[in-house]
Amino acid sequence: MAEYTVLITDIDDTLLNSNHEISPENLSAIQRLQAKGNIFVLASGRPNGGMQKIVETIGLQKEDSYLIAFNGGKIIHTQTGVEILNKGLSHDDFSQACDFAELYDVSICSYTKTAVVVSKDSEQSRIEAMLTGMEYKIVDDIKAFFTDKAIPKAIIFAESEKIEILQPMLREYMEQKVEITISKPIFLEITPKGVHKGEAVRFLANHLGYKLSEIIAVGDGENDIELLKVAGLGLAVANASPKLKIVADGVIVSNDEHAIAHIEEHFLK
Repeated sequence: MAEYTVLITDIDDTLLNSNHEISPENLSAIQRLQAKGNIFVLASGRPNGGMQKIVETIGLQKEDSYLIAFNGGKIIHTQTGVEILNKGLSHDDFSQACDFAELYDVSICSYTKTAVVVSKDSEQSRIEAMLTGMEYKIVDDIKAFFTDKAIPKAIIFAESEKIEILQPMLREYMEQKVEITISKPIFLEITPKGVHKGEAVRFLANHLGYKLSEIIAVGDGENDIELLKVAGLGLAVANASPKLKIVADGVIVSNDEHAIAHIEEHFLK
């Protein structure tokens, strides 16, 4: 069996169970991995502010600890808070995405350091605020609000059936200038062209000096496809999107069956 030394995991519906919790089994496995010298990395669509409680819970604040936020838009050294990668949407691309959201009467969001900022209230956008634990802010003119602010990424919110319809329409509307992926069935994520979890992992591996072949990556959503593709071993949890399972090297237990503990037991030294 190949020797893997790095484990990179998505958060929601992968590391966290259906109650949005880290199981004791997963927490113990993460602590054992770090004690043995393995590198453990969180890679999420979440803003880094929405990952901080998890970082603290698992003790991911060591010298070699990093997190990947905004679907690969940011990489942050958790011990110091230093950003080693930061790539956000241009204001022109964000403005165009906002026009699309208005045209199809759906909510769109981006982020400040402390808040999820939305163009209109919706059940789906409230779920994002709940998951991240950040302030929820509704503004009348979201384009104007972000005129003088950085835009890390955007999400369009709608019912799952509508998201499936909107995804190809948005790609055509944006003329393939951005990355458009579905992270949850109700979240349509927009990041700059070439910004995704896979490219962030390449950057981090080069920065730390380890090989992609040493990495195990695990996820559940379509925004994890590029992540699994670059890893030496790409695993999908049993509850993953069918599209992710197609590209995965293997399908393991679900997020409610302690997937990280399963990986530690079966795949890591």
